[in-house]
Formats: sequence, structure tokens, C-alpha cells
Amino acid sequence: MDSGDLTAEQLEILRKQVEPVRRFLEALKERMEQQRFPYGDRLRQRVVSACNAAHGLWVALHYMTCDRLAGRKPLHYPLGDAEYRLDVAVNRSRPIPRFEFLQIVDAETPLEAIATLARQGLLTNIENPVIVRVVLEAGADGVATKVVTLEVDRELVLPHVPNGQE
Repeated sequence: MDSGDLTAEQLEILRKQVEPVRRFLEALKERMEQQRFPYGDRLRQRVVSACNAAHGLWVALHYMTCDRLAGRKPLHYPLGDAEYRLDVAVNRSRPIPRFEFLQIVDAETPLEAIATLARQGLLTNIENPVIVRVVLEAGADGVATKVVTLEVDRELVLPHVPNGQE
């Protein structure tokens, strides 16, 4: 059995069960932003990651429900209007993981998705440039078919602090 075997009703029940968790994490993330938790704070990074994951799950369940109501199994892995899947690698030759295992990031553009990873502190521990791959399309088998690849340097992702200020 896999997700393709679930009915629209089962998917809708699951989506409704995920919704309170998604709302809680979103409220927690907003509260941390209001309280000015630093971007590099470990708790804030984990809350943001959990919030993004819960939102991504909710969106995926929503689109899967739409596919079932249309009477078909999904033929592709749809993205939300403002959602990207990212992979961070040390070198270009490392294969891209299957689509469903990639980091989900809410953003309007691929560059904003990378900036979001940086704000979450997920790129601050790099020593050398890393490769960030943003998957724009994937086939039914979960293999990326259209990818934007950027080399990201450490200086690009560290917060800028003006001289004399902390």
C-alpha cells in the first residue's frame, strides 16, 4: 500500500488532523519572530523547519485530495504556488534524492527559497561553498526533471552586522 491507495475521504481526515499542528507551529514561529529570536537560534531553526514540514504535508494532502476527487491517482508531485523542494550538497556529482525526501520551503522564487534556508540557519555551518539545488519539476517516479543549481558561499548566508553593532 502507498499514498496512491488512500481515498479522498482518508486524505481529508488526515489533512484535518494535521491542520491544528500546522496552525500551532505557525503561531509559535510568528511569536518567536515577534520576540526577535536570532536566526541562528537552534530552537527557532527547528520550529521553522517543523512549521515548513507541517505546511508542506498539509499542502501535499490537499493536492492529493484534489486528485482523488477528480477520479485519478496523481501522475506527478505537485508543488504549491509558493513552494519549492531543495537539496543541499557538497558537490554537483551527488545524486539528487527522490522528490518526496527533499526539504520543502515556502518561497515565491528559487532564490527566495535559498534565502529562506539561510535565514533558518541551515546554511551557516558550511566551511566551503555548497551546491543548493532547487527542484522545479519531478516525474511520476519522484526523479527531478528540471533543477536550478547554485553554488552558495559562506559569506552569502551569514547575517551582515554593521561595524560596531552586535
